[in-house]
Amino acid sequence: MPVILERSPMPGCRLAIWHITESLKELEEFLDIIPEHESTLSNFKFDKRKLEWICSRALVKHLIPEIKQVNIIYDINGKPHLESQKGETDYHISISHSRDDVAVMVCKDEPVGIDLETIRDRILNISKRFINEDEMKGIEERNILEHMHVLWGAKEVMFKLYSIGELSFQDEIFIDKFTYEGKGELKGFILKDTFAKSYSLHYEKINNLMLVYGRGN
Repeated sequence: MPVILERSPMPGCRLAIWHITESLKELEEFLDIIPEHESTLSNFKFDKRKLEWICSRALVKHLIPEIKQVNIIYDINGKPHLESQKGETDYHISISHSRDDVAVMVCKDEPVGIDLETIRDRILNISKRFINEDEMKGIEERNILEHMHVLWGAKEVMFKLYSIGELSFQDEIFIDKFTYEGKGELKGFILKDTFAKSYSLHYEKINNLMLVYGRGN
């Protein structure tokens, strides 16, 4: 089980990243697939999607060992929820994956959001879809790819924390100016109709991955 990062970034919360090297059969044995899982897995056309699905649940099991059987359901807005059995502790969870890596964050007390992205040049082609003019002015050329991935990840995390509908990444989710340093904190906020909330987020470059996470209602 190649967990490349595991930590408790804040009280009551744990996160981990798993780099997938196992075969589909190996992961199925680790998770102890039940009939409900088999039904879901049969709907996936590609083994890669099956690997991501199994690995995310295996990571939940790894982070919350007291959970006997991992069963994740999704609400109408796509937010994942962990179904707990009687006597088990309730946790909030968030899941992200990029290529061969899967990230999971769990927390007892508050909703959490996590995003994991492989750093690639293609973000330059889509940057105008999610970065507003003020945010673009704060990007240093020498760290342009990393900075843009932090902006994307931060907005994705806040979108997950909002969890009650659609948001414009460019016009309704905003990031305060920050200096990219490979690892750090930043502030973001959502302004949509009568909803207004600020968030404190954390980012970190790990190999060629950008990890961003945060918590809060």
